[in-house]
Amino acid sequence: MAIKEIPTNSRVYYKSMKDAIKPKYEKAVNDYETLLVELKADYADLKLKIELYKSTFKFNLMSYEEFVNNEYSTGEFYNASKDLFINKKKNNIATTSAYNVYKFARKQKDIYNLKHDIDVWGKMLDLNFQEYSNVLQAYYNEVHKRLIINGYGYALENPLGCICINRCKMVQGERRLLNFQATKRNKERLLNEGKRLWNKEEADYANLVGQDYDGVDYRVFLEKDVVYEFPLINCRLNNGERYRFYTAFARRHIKGKTEDQLIEECNYDLEKICELPVDIRLKLNLCLKTDNILYLNFIRNEAQQSAHTPKTCRKSRQ
Repeated sequence: MAIKEIPTNSRVYYKSMKDAIKPKYEKAVNDYETLLVELKADYADLKLKIELYKSTFKFNLMSYEEFVNNEYSTGEFYNASKDLFINKKKNNIATTSAYNVYKFARKQKDIYNLKHDIDVWGKMLDLNFQEYSNVLQAYYNEVHKRLIINGYGYALENPLGCICINRCKMVQGERRLLNFQATKRNKERLLNEGKRLWNKEEADYANLVGQDYDGVDYRVFLEKDVVYEFPLINCRLNNGERYRFYTAFARRHIKGKTEDQLIEECNYDLEKICELPVDIRLKLNLCLKTDNILYLNFIRNEAQQSAHTPKTCRKSRQ
């Protein structure tokens, strides 16, 4: 069976947000209007029984501002009516009359909560795409700060688990990592010098047929003893340990700027670095260059192994 992949980007998120919020908003408005009508009738009925509640339960409705104003605010009236309904001093004895007061107070609270939801969801529906993008960026900037500066994990929707930053020692024989900025600069330099650039397919073919190959390898690799990964922890998907985290972010806002220039523009402030319009991996690199002991946040196990290392290998390397 084939699986159709749907591209995911900010506009897809924006549309899905609107599609998800609209029915919630409409239901909340309908429930709010229905409860208002019911509350008005209940209020009129309870006002006729003020003296009855005084004499029977020693409960003065008029002493509560929320009852007088018929509007939930602090919750004092709600809590008092709940205690009246479930009278613990009398072995949790409950009566219909007491329940009517509690039910009324609960409707007040429900209306208060619905009013808040309607306000929030209404504002979300009114957001245009640029405003939504700004909110989304601000939110993920805060997530990045917690992940990088504090070393916290970020809980994803079940059953994905959570994501964190893991510091791992480089194991001999593992694939070397490219230094993308240095590779780009080196590639441009060689092209300007008129050199023929290395191409994997061409090099493999030349090696296969026994020919000399004069392509110049423009790649520059990182000389590092450690790497940082973003593993999924406690993922309950099948083969969840094999999933990899990739970032997708346009770097057009920082085109032509070096990492040192970006750090200097942020005045060596980790929080400002985490607010840059760049992906989380670059933010991590910048923060690590700024704070040389920040790496202590990311040591997750004594051996500093990759979260993707098979368990049998982990035991043999300890």
